[in-house]
Amino acid sequence: MSETYINTVEVLQNEYYSIFAECEITYSEIENAETHPYGDGFATQHYSEVQVEDVEILCWYREFDCDPEMEQWIPEHMKFYSGSDGLSYETKQKIIRTAETSIDSNILL
Repeated sequence: MSETYINTVEVLQNEYYSIFAECEITYSEIENAETHPYGDGFATQHYSEVQVEDVEILCWYREFDCDPEMEQWIPEHMKFYSGSDGLSYETKQKIIRTAETSIDSNILL
């Protein structure tokens, strides 16, 4: 059974701004068991794995590193973007990889 999870990941940080992306991640949780020799018998280790099925970029935005007085002069079209508009292919792939790796630590807690 697939579940969805929305996560915000940081993609880029430089001296002027940081870029964040909000992603919807579709995943399945898989239960596994491995049996190992232990003493005179065997021991079974049970664990869960997360299998990412899809990552959709819902939006991305810039947070500028400046005074609030200066930030008010930055146009909205330079701060917030819907979907993956304006992102290069490499940046999209980086967002997807970062979202995929971040879900393990957030879901399996």
